[in-house]
Amino acid sequence: MAVAPLIAMKSTACDSMEAVGMELDRRAHAYVNDIDPSRTHLNLNYRVRAEDAHPLPLELAVERRMGELNVKRKVRDNQVRAMGFIVSTNDALDDEQAHAFLNESLCWFADRYGWENLLAAAEHYDEGTPHIQFWIAPVIHDAETGFDRLCAKELFAPDKTRKNPETGRREVVAKGTMSALQDDFWREVASKYGFDQPLPKELRQKGYRSLEAYKQHEGTTRELKAEIEALEAERDGLEDAVAVKGGELRELTEEVAYRDGLLYEIEDATAAKEAELSDLERRVAETRAEIERETARLECLRLRAGAVEKDVEQLGAVHALVREYEAATRGRKGEVLSQIADCCIAVRDGVEARWKAVKEALRGILHPTRQAPSTARIMEALRGREVGIDLDSEARAMRETASTQRTRGVSQARGAGAR
Repeated sequence: MAVAPLIAMKSTACDSMEAVGMELDRRAHAYVNDIDPSRTHLNLNYRVRAEDAHPLPLELAVERRMGELNVKRKVRDNQVRAMGFIVSTNDALDDEQAHAFLNESLCWFADRYGWENLLAAAEHYDEGTPHIQFWIAPVIHDAETGFDRLCAKELFAPDKTRKNPETGRREVVAKGTMSALQDDFWREVASKYGFDQPLPKELRQKGYRSLEAYKQHEGTTRELKAEIEALEAERDGLEDAVAVKGGELRELTEEVAYRDGLLYEIEDATAAKEAELSDLERRVAETRAEIERETARLECLRLRAGAVEKDVEQLGAVHALVREYEAATRGRKGEVLSQIADCCIAVRDGVEARWKAVKEALRGILHPTRQAPSTARIMEALRGREVGIDLDSEARAMRETASTQRTRGVSQARGAGAR
């Protein structure tokens, strides 16, 4: 369960007592806090003295108590005449338990500081959390002298603190009576109702809600410290391993860089060889084309040589007929002339046949898989491929040779006849 709230208040001004008393017993018509007027009838005001017929207002109770004191000096206006306290319950207690706790708390304070100093008390159920509010006169009676004196600072002294120059925070150097009051109240009253022990101020400033939370935190902190130390040792080992692996990684990186350099050299050499291979393939293709052209030219020369030899034979026969014509009689010359004409026609047909054979041979060499083109196409292809053979010139040369041989034969025949 949570810590039982114990709040201390003080009032010094005489004219403020009436306002505080009106809020205490709900005599005011307007309130600044979250009071629910529909539940005000549930509140309980205490008669702190048996002789009182009804609860005495706070301001009258303070005036009565001040009048009862046996003091050496007059009470000053700025002296604390009353100390107020609020003790709250929580939802863990039902109404009967809450009333018992609040009533026992009031009696405990009255026993501690004197019933005669209890000024006023009221249980409030018309606010958020049920609580009791009561006021006590901070009076100390000196048994030796017999005098009374008001001394709130002595009865309800706070802890003495001092600022720590290293942390910049204020630390408790001496516990006051308020700390003892909190501890005694929890031990003798609140603990019986399941409330947690209140924390010292320095622990509350650190954010702890209860002593159990602080102990649990301390235990957890020790465990965490041990775990942190183990993790730090493990971290150191991992850092060493990382350093070793880092060295290995650098070596591998250098090796990869070296191999990358070799790879780039190999790629450059490969590219150079591929360029050389491409050049060789181009040269091979050019050489193959040159061989094909030379082959075609040689074939043409072979065909031409054979044709010339045959033409020479036929022209020799024509020459013989011409000589026979010259020596023949008039009646015989017509027959011989007819034979000469037949021989010339045969020479012409032979030339045309050979020319056709040359074209077919060239077509087979240059275009072995294509359909035979026309003569004009062959002439154009041969010119484009630069075969080096002009078929028209070859034909003209053959015709000129035949004509020359024929003319020479006729001239020789005429010369023989003349002779």
